[in-house]
Amino acid sequence: MTQSIGDFQRFGFRKGRLVAAATLRPISVDGAEIVPGDYLGNGNAPGILAFEAANPVYEYNSPMLLVLVDGIAMYSFRLPLSISPVKEMYGWINGRHLSGEGEARATALNRTWGGEDVKSLLFLHGANVSEAAAEKWGDALFKRLWLSGAHVDFYNVDWRSDIGSPANYQQNASNAFVVASRLFSVITNAIPGEKVVMAHSLGNMVVSSMIQDHGLQVSKYLMCDSAVPSEAYYAADDESIRVPQLVHPEWEEYPTNSWASNWHKLFAGDPSDDRRKLGWPARFASVSDVAVNFYSTGDEVLELSDDNDIYVWTGATSGFVQYSWHHQELWKGRGAADVLGGTTWSGWNIEEDMFGVNKISVSEALRMSPEDFKTNTMFYCYPTSMNSTNIDLLVRAAHLTQGIPALARPAGGASLFPVLNRNSNYNLDHVPTPEDEEDGSATPFGVVRPNGWPTRFRWNDRWLHSDIKDVSYFYIFKFYEKVVEKGNLR
Repeated sequence: MTQSIGDFQRFGFRKGRLVAAATLRPISVDGAEIVPGDYLGNGNAPGILAFEAANPVYEYNSPMLLVLVDGIAMYSFRLPLSISPVKEMYGWINGRHLSGEGEARATALNRTWGGEDVKSLLFLHGANVSEAAAEKWGDALFKRLWLSGAHVDFYNVDWRSDIGSPANYQQNASNAFVVASRLFSVITNAIPGEKVVMAHSLGNMVVSSMIQDHGLQVSKYLMCDSAVPSEAYYAADDESIRVPQLVHPEWEEYPTNSWASNWHKLFAGDPSDDRRKLGWPARFASVSDVAVNFYSTGDEVLELSDDNDIYVWTGATSGFVQYSWHHQELWKGRGAADVLGGTTWSGWNIEEDMFGVNKISVSEALRMSPEDFKTNTMFYCYPTSMNSTNIDLLVRAAHLTQGIPALARPAGGASLFPVLNRNSNYNLDHVPTPEDEEDGSATPFGVVRPNGWPTRFRWNDRWLHSDIKDVSYFYIFKFYEKVVEKGNLR
């Protein structure tokens, strides 16, 4: 072998061993001896030599295979091999500059397949993802989709989702709408032809806005662990999907039309009043035409606590991961901004008088009419733009994400049936049974786990928030096969 392959490593595939169990062996500048019999498959089937490299390799300096007989070279053959970093094998769209952040890696519209009839798949990551971490997401998804038979040009779309501390979800959610307002034209102009879009967690806020608000045309939208309120995808306000854990305990006795979450209903009859748009119900109703919802009832980030008494330190034992979506919804308007995951925007903040007493008591609120609440709100109406009849799209989005609490579970933690039919809802935490396949009711499908599940402290076999990246392909390849199927990506 030539000296150019000093950085190579070889997988040692012994007879009858799984590829996943192979060990890595460094190859020195002097080469490495290969005994053919050791690397044949079962029944002496052809074996495999797989290589990794620390630096790019091209065919002109690829490994040289030498056949030696009694130490004499009888045959030499340069392997037709090139090795490149995974990130160079797919497209990268950097949208961090769209919301005021510098970019370390420029947009590169690399195409995997080429050809005018090849469709494109765009992936958007979720919250608290740095530019370096976004690259890891892209690498993982590209490889897994490739292994699952996806025949698409893949583009990893990076956007600024890590403003402030990891608890600062609301501001990043607000920024998702800003990014959507600028990113949709970038995608439309840069990526021709048929497009499928896939998003994880808060990335679904960006995609949903691009489709609903800006007319991004996609043939399919694959929602994964969506951190968007499920009520946003329903065609109308459906109170049956609301859950009591999302109502702050100090507001339980107050009439529902006094809540900031329901204030928009008081203006529903006036098409000239933009306050009617300050609600989550039906916010992304048009998205359901192209959506498939991959959710998990075991998702720890989107999990709701058993009750509504969410203390500011709730979730601390899990590193502020468990219940974090629930936490940020109940702390809208409660203060403790940024570091502890609250905001000072309306929300569940009861306006008080100069003596620190609720400005309106429960008994007084129960006697008030809806017209009274239009001009005399229970919640602290802040910022003042909330009380305007003409509210710009992005200002409205800021109020929704930072000041209007959701009253239904996140879409990534619940089925969206019947908005999406049974074949468009997949509970990743559910391992399907034969009875599921025969059941024609609203029971959602699950995803098969043919190789079991890795053992993890405290979470058992739950499908967690970022498992589409964090769990080995060996365990979750059926999920990716389902993504390829539902996105028609072959």
